[in-house]
Amino acid sequence: MRFRFERCKEKGKIIKIWDNSDFANKELKEARDDLKSAEKSINGDNPNV
Repeated sequence: MRFRFERCKEKGKIIKIWDNSDFANKELKEARDDLKSAEKSINGDNPNV
């Protein structure tokens, strides 16, 4: 398994990413908003549909 991991790293398929808590929090908020909208749509309460 370690060999396959190293090979993927060398090919650039695995890269290091930096912590971006602000971006993650923004994405989480948007996902929650999407979920609320979907729930309203299912219940027929969404005027945007």
